[in-house]
Amino acid sequence: MRMKAWGKQSKLIAELTFLRTYEFHDFECVVSQVDGRLECGGRHKASIPAAEEELDLDDIWDMVEYGPLSDIAPGQTTTNNLDFIVKLVKVGDQHGEMVSVEFKDEEGTFKPFNVHETLRDQLIVDRVYFIHRAKIIDNQGSLDTWAMLSTAPSSL
Repeated sequence: MRMKAWGKQSKLIAELTFLRTYEFHDFECVVSQVDGRLECGGRHKASIPAAEEELDLDDIWDMVEYGPLSDIAPGQTTTNNLDFIVKLVKVGDQHGEMVSVEFKDEEGTFKPFNVHETLRDQLIVDRVYFIHRAKIIDNQGSLDTWAMLSTAPSSL
């Protein structure tokens, strides 16, 4: 994620400490039209106070193991909390609240996913993503509002 700020807001951002927990209030994030990366900027009254609860340094938040898309096996009905690093290959039609897409992993495995419409603005073909908390329903990946879809810092 890239932050854009000027004046007082840039001082707020420059004073943030690595691996501390902050709350970003009144910020807006959009996909940059220049390079397609996520860009966030504070509105007029933006603030960044320190969070009341810090990260639990003993937690395993930075030790996620990402699996291959081949973990989505024929005959599976429901599996929760799967994590993947994938490239978006194709965005299809919307059916109800879900958008059909196709992802490819670094092993070259292609799999269809249903992605909730609230994540539609983030769907850019040829972009690499982290997927957290995916569900598998009827041999197809599913990213509902509880899942996370985030742009990866480098491509496959």
